[in-house]
Amino acid sequence: MKRGGLIMFDFDGVIADTLDFSFTASEVAQGKSLTMEQYRAMFHGNIFDSVEVVEQRKREGKTNKPSANDVFFQHYIPKLMERPPIESMLNVLDSASTMHPVVMISSTITQPLRDYVQRYGLAHHFKLILGGDTHTSKVVKIKMAKELYGVDDKDCLFITDTLGDIREASKAEVQSIGVTWGFHLREELEQGSPLAIVETPAELKVQIDKFFL
Repeated sequence: MKRGGLIMFDFDGVIADTLDFSFTASEVAQGKSLTMEQYRAMFHGNIFDSVEVVEQRKREGKTNKPSANDVFFQHYIPKLMERPPIESMLNVLDSASTMHPVVMISSTITQPLRDYVQRYGLAHHFKLILGGDTHTSKVVKIKMAKELYGVDDKDCLFITDTLGDIREASKAEVQSIGVTWGFHLREELEQGSPLAIVETPAELKVQIDKFFL
């Protein structure tokens, strides 16, 4: 019999393939060309703590939480709404949400994520969506979700595609699984020593089931 627990999913790169237009939106917001290697490096920690984003937000005069008025999101949101979820992730979400409460934890602001899951019929999978405007720290958001559902650290699992998220999950004292179809390469994910690194959604489902045995 499987034990109960909490599953937290990152959005970008895990549920939807957003790397291409996230990269382009970031170049627009930065006002300069970036290499993909430079862009991926911005996610080796929390994206909002990266030098590039800190300086960008200063240039925009942004001192509060991220919003739809940010240059990045002005370019990102329209593209997001036209990008369907990764089809093979639908089975993973269906299985996960049938067995456990599922929370989305993302750096993308909350309302577009709510609009997205409604548009693509995913809303019933998620008990809660905590975006970048809830708090920029995923450590804080993971702890919020844990406290809300009263779940022990050992019964929490975070699914992500970036080294920065793996590191934040560790700081929040929960295990993580890295996926290789998102923003970061396997060698980047390995630096965070996640519980597992998976190559396909089918393999992810196996690892999730294994975790909750």
